Amino acid sequence: MNKSKFLWRLAKAPMFSPGTTVEVSSKINNKEVVWVPAVVIKEFKEDDEYKYIVRVYDKSFSCKGNEAARLNKTVDLCSLRPTPPSISVEEYQLKEYVEVFHDGMGWRQGRVMKIQERVMLSQGRVMVSQGRVMGNLSQKCYIVLLEATKKQISFKQSDLRPLQVWEDGVWKTRESSLTQGSGDETSDSVRNANESDPPVTPRPGITTPPLKQIEAETQRKTLPRNQNASVNDSTRENENSEDINRKRKREESLCSDASVEDTTMTLPFEKKLSIWKTLESVETVPQSPHFSPLVETREDCREMSAVGMMLTFPCLLEEVKSLQHDNSISSLISLSNNFCELEKHGFNVKAPQSRISKLLSLRGKQSMKMDELKGAEKVTAEKESIKIENERKILELQRLNEEVDKEIAQSKSCAAKIVQQLEDVELQFQTTASAPW
Repeated sequence: MNKSKFLWRLAKAPMFSPGTTVEVSSKINNKEVVWVPAVVIKEFKEDDEYKYIVRVYDKSFSCKGNEAARLNKTVDLCSLRPTPPSISVEEYQLKEYVEVFHDGMGWRQGRVMKIQERVMLSQGRVMVSQGRVMGNLSQKCYIVLLEATKKQISFKQSDLRPLQVWEDGVWKTRESSLTQGSGDETSDSVRNANESDPPVTPRPGITTPPLKQIEAETQRKTLPRNQNASVNDSTRENENSEDINRKRKREESLCSDASVEDTTMTLPFEKKLSIWKTLESVETVPQSPHFSPLVETREDCREMSAVGMMLTFPCLLEEVKSLQHDNSISSLISLSNNFCELEKHGFNVKAPQSRISKLLSLRGKQSMKMDELKGAEKVTAEKESIKIENERKILELQRLNEEVDKEIAQSKSCAAKIVQQLEDVELQFQTTASAPW
């Protein structure tokens, strides 16, 4: 995978979440690239590219010191890399490539040129020896040649670390060649070592100072092969054998460390309260909050704020479990907002937020069905009212029909009388007409 594809993949799926310890590239005198420890505060997207707000610290990520030097700064993805995996080194070797933390400016590239032993005497004086000194009061110091400035400066071992390269998402070591020769042989070995080495920094467009000059200067200080040949040959064989074993151990250590996550979590406060053991033993959703937003608050209040959040989280979980079907939607939204605030501090709220989201969905369906029920009940009431009105009308019509039936009966009875009277009249008419004279 080439560098452009790797950066494109990181831009699509960023790896630096808030609270992650990283290193930020910076320039000294517009030419030397140094890497400064920092903590990611916020991630955001601008013009389809991820950018990060970071806060710079010293190499131990201490919160003390000059506040002005730890102002937040915004950087792009190319200016970040994870914190290199820790490699245990008992002793650095001559001409070994290293990084040194110098004057709080960051990690700078260099090369070990000389090894010294500093011994603290009883009167408080310091004695420097080129040989190995026995005793607990000795301290090893390294004279390191800074690549950019060509200055040689003395450093304690704690200020050194092996030079590692972050390239295409993988940490690689850069070992120097310890084989010394004469003339063209040494020059060829130096040239081949530099040509096979990967670039020191992954930032596009930034090149690091060449190391061939350092190799050449070191070569001029070495003894020719024809002097003390037998002694040098045996010494060189021993050094090469030891160097091969040392390299093998270094690579094994790097491989084992690389299998562990490259990014570590640093809290913006020190855990001093005894309640942390109790809080971390509570069996809830697994948590590893980073509390990075607390860097914006007073340092003496950070731990108590963090403890409050740790106590709030299980209470919110219980509140979710005790929700009833008649709780308002606004109460569910309020709970979700509380979890969102905790999420900003690194709490894992995926499970409760998923449950609240499902409850909100069910509560929405419930509300919709309640509206539908009210509508159906309204229609039922309207229809029942129409039915009652119709039944009333039916009764009224029935009463009217009964009255009409009575009138019809009376009319029929009257008609029957009239018919009888007509028959009587006709009979009288016939009787009168046919009567004798």
